[in-house]
Amino acid sequence: GGGGSGSSSGGAAKVASVGGTSGSAAPSVQQILGVFDLRELSADNLDFEFVTFLIDTIYRYYPLRLGQVLLVEATGIFSTAWPVIRPALGKHGSLVRFISADELRKEYFTPETVPDEFR
Repeated sequence: GGGGSGSSSGGAAKVASVGGTSGSAAPSVQQILGVFDLRELSADNLDFEFVTFLIDTIYRYYPLRLGQVLLVEATGIFSTAWPVIRPALGKHGSLVRFISADELRKEYFTPETVPDEFR
């Protein structure tokens, strides 16, 4: 798939989405792959309001489209917040994967499609 990138409010996490089909979904159904770059996440820029907005938007407007969420290089502060965030996701919490930047590059992109932030 291709890649795009943007950023969340306050720079708390850079967000990229990659469209593609999932083996578990019908071939004609596109699913969202959310990629959250948490390498610079700290208590000062952790934006719970944005996280809540994002989760609510996905549930409300795209309930069956979320294929997976990748949390890249989650820091200690996020590990502390995860037990608070996880229950809000319900069964969708299983879609979350903690991953390194190296794993992201190797498993989800080709050399030509890797976003600049992960080169």
